[in-house]
Amino acid sequence: MEFKKIEEKWQGKWEKGKVFQVAEDSKKKKYYCCEMFPYPSGSGLHMGHAFNYTIGDIYSRFKRMNGFNVLYPMGYDSFGLPAENAAIKAGVHPRKFTREAIENFIKQQKALGLSYDWSRILSTCEPEYYKWNQYFFLKLFEKGLVYRKKAPVNWCPKCNTVLANEQVHGGKCWRHTDTDVEIKHLEQWFIKTTAYAEELLEDLDNIHWPERIKAMQRNWIGKSYGTEIKFKINGKDWPIFTTRPDTIYGVTFMVVSAQHPQLMELVTKEQKKEVESFLKKIKSTSEKEETEELEKEGAFTGSYAINPVTGDKVPVYTGNFVVAEYGSGMVMAVPAHDQRDFEFAKKYDIEIKPVVLKNHNESYSYVMGVNEEELERFNVKIVEKTKNGFFKIKIPFNKLEEYKKFIRNNLRPGFWNEFSTQKGFYFIFKHKDGKIEEMELNEKTNNIIDKYGMTFNNEKPKDKPENVYNWLAKNNFYEELLIHTESGILINSGEFNGTPNEDAIDE
Repeated sequence: MEFKKIEEKWQGKWEKGKVFQVAEDSKKKKYYCCEMFPYPSGSGLHMGHAFNYTIGDIYSRFKRMNGFNVLYPMGYDSFGLPAENAAIKAGVHPRKFTREAIENFIKQQKALGLSYDWSRILSTCEPEYYKWNQYFFLKLFEKGLVYRKKAPVNWCPKCNTVLANEQVHGGKCWRHTDTDVEIKHLEQWFIKTTAYAEELLEDLDNIHWPERIKAMQRNWIGKSYGTEIKFKINGKDWPIFTTRPDTIYGVTFMVVSAQHPQLMELVTKEQKKEVESFLKKIKSTSEKEETEELEKEGAFTGSYAINPVTGDKVPVYTGNFVVAEYGSGMVMAVPAHDQRDFEFAKKYDIEIKPVVLKNHNESYSYVMGVNEEELERFNVKIVEKTKNGFFKIKIPFNKLEEYKKFIRNNLRPGFWNEFSTQKGFYFIFKHKDGKIEEMELNEKTNNIIDKYGMTFNNEKPKDKPENVYNWLAKNNFYEELLIHTESGILINSGEFNGTPNEDAIDE
């Protein structure tokens, strides 16, 4: 059979009879099918187009056969630099190149037998279309809903245009795989979609979309509840947005986005070379930098920030996991209670300071200086016996007073024991002369406990005492209580010690 002749015959009849042209018919149920418009920066369709538009065509035909009045239009996303660049490459005026490309697209789509209503065609490069873009922009401008500022973009020097994050593959342009993408800071217009965040979020519940798509939309809208805290850096206030003001006592460093427009103001002369070397590694402005898979990297800027609550001087880094457009483009890093901050701190050997003791149902204790038979007689739960003959145990909270008596009686001189309580840690030291000292861990006792910890281990006490919670957290048995992202009781937090962290957030 001569399929080409048969196709041409029926395609001619469809076009002459305008069988796919839709009219307003109130008697039928309406159905609208619109696919992604092709971008005519090439001379014609590719197989991906054919695959995509065949699916829409099948569904539109199915709905017509089920009695629906189907609106199935086609359009061409033909306004912008890619079309201009294609025209430059071809040595043709952009208008002529684009119109000829669209004509060929239409010819090929008709040859595929796609059932579009060709009377409703759109081309975004035509004034009849883009005048409405201009109209909407002016209306938004009048309402104060557009603004201009510098922001980072992905730039392809071969395309001579900006690329979307999805067009950057491994730091290369999607069209020119031999070309490195550059990060440029350009003055741009922005639409203040945040003014409608609440409305957008609420109305998502009324849309019949898959839940995973709705989740992506919620993430894109990106509404966060938090507060702004001012940290002083080089004598200037830097407002930092945070959703966890309860953890401010645990801030041990700051991280400014690698794309922050004021980054270089923070970089000292001594650190400039290191920062510039790091920035060369950044090949995309993609928010995929927030994903768990990305290795957290950065460089010290040379500047320090003053914590407004503790007065601590903490180093400021630039990093690849902070998005310039989120909050103020800088975050206060609390490595004990944020996974990204934790990974960064471990990589660059930065202090990790726990400030939330995880809620737990049993007391944890790492016991030295008692024997196994004595522990078994006390009937505690032995979680693990170490190679050194020490024990990791758990005790019900209602047995802690009995456990204190047990330790006082059975702990050998020259050893100490600590155990977690619902609001912190308790220490019992038995000196070599048999003298017993007991104390809760807090700001007043921290230095005493640190000094005893050193001397009992036959080590010289440090000139500057360490935060005891820090060295407790280095023990993998206590780590799950002190290094986590869950709720709990505030510790290491001055007057707020003992407060549930969720109450502190609410206040």
